[in-house]
Amino acid sequence: MRTRRPNDSWQSQTHGIRLDWTSGRDAVMAEGGATLGKLRALFRAPSGPVPGVKAAFNDFSYTHEYDVLGRWTHRRDSGASLQLQSSIDYHHNDDVVTPTQVQADVDAQYHTAIGSRHDLVVGAGYRFIDEKLEGAFSFSITPSTVEESVVNFFAQDEIALERRVRLTLGTKVERDSYVGWSAQPTAARDVTPVPQQHVWAAVSRALRTPALGDVSGRYNYTSFVGQGGLPVVVGALGNPALQSEEVVDTDVGYRREIGSVASVGRHGIRRTLHGLKNSEPLAPRMELTPAPAHLLIATQFANLLDATPPA
Repeated sequence: MRTRRPNDSWQSQTHGIRLDWTSGRDAVMAEGGATLGKLRALFRAPSGPVPGVKAAFNDFSYTHEYDVLGRWTHRRDSGASLQLQSSIDYHHNDDVVTPTQVQADVDAQYHTAIGSRHDLVVGAGYRFIDEKLEGAFSFSITPSTVEESVVNFFAQDEIALERRVRLTLGTKVERDSYVGWSAQPTAARDVTPVPQQHVWAAVSRALRTPALGDVSGRYNYTSFVGQGGLPVVVGALGNPALQSEEVVDTDVGYRREIGSVASVGRHGIRRTLHGLKNSEPLAPRMELTPAPAHLLIATQFANLLDATPPA
């Protein structure tokens, strides 16, 4: 039997360096890296409203990623510590579409004990993202250049209530460019009734904020010839009003340690999801560009799904 090679070869190389320096109560870490990739992905993306079998994207795609990170940690005799960290990442693809992203982060975290009962961590962070996309018919964003920012504050307190009972309370408050302010709280209680036995219960709320493509992307999946020879394009549109997807986890469990090498127990999680992303049909409409004139049949992203997966 005759076989054919898929012609989808790829290669990637990653380089990195890390430096660590410690003096007394201070520690400094700096690292940087680069990843260069080359692949032939054989995409078959539509190139226009006129239907037909699209030739595979047979050229090479190139990926360029560079990153640097620096961290300073100061420790006190009391055991408290302060950590400051900053990083910047650059990502660029040469492909059917050509995305470029620059992301800069800075955050601070302070950890200390308060009395004999409280173990406290507080901090804040800021992220700035500059994204540019030279789109194609298959995918584009509007506008083609976007600036996004995220600021967050977080705190967690682990409280020793009694000898064998610990309560952990925490929250992260965040503001991003798409959905504004939101909170992600968590609470957990751990009980050790007797040595080597643990009973715990926890509840937490987490969010997935919309990505750029969810909000302002245009996806053209395929095309065909309709009645009267009119080209028809099938696609999906982003939604600027899209909200975060929410998950609420409830976790309970029991574990018994057997010696120092084994343990047995039971563990259960109930997960409830709200506002999951789905696609809602839009009324068909005529589009004059790109030529020729064509009918668009599209859906738009929304937050209309709720779910409770089986435990």
